[in-house]
Amino acid sequence: EELYVDVLERLRMVEESDLSLRSKGVIIKQMESVTRRLAANKENIRKKVGDIMGGQVIKMEWLERFDAAMAGSREEGEENRLIRQVCRKLRKGKDVEQIADELEEDEIRIKAICDVAEAFFPDYDEEKVIAAIRQNALV
Repeated sequence: EELYVDVLERLRMVEESDLSLRSKGVIIKQMESVTRRLAANKENIRKKVGDIMGGQVIKMEWLERFDAAMAGSREEGEENRLIRQVCRKLRKGKDVEQIADELEEDEIRIKAICDVAEAFFPDYDEEKVIAAIRQNALV
């Protein structure tokens, strides 16, 4: 028990510039997983680990921020995927209405992406379009 509390406290003290929230969360989840496997047939150890890992010790501010960051990265990944799809369709010469229909997305959102992507005609470099959109916060 002392070992887990010590590791969690040390993780809390590490600056985010040295170890990201995502990495801290992965470490904690892996600690729990390894311990559960090692103590699979020892109920009292499993219960104690569950109390520590799922109880008050884990309910730290940075772990909540980790969950929020993970949700944000999923959303960002979905946006990037959409931008890449739009760029591929623009390379094929499709217009806003066709793209919105094929991707089953809102036409206004697709138009906003297309407007930024036009600056990168004719190759519609996906990474450059994503960077431009992030800079302008259009999507």
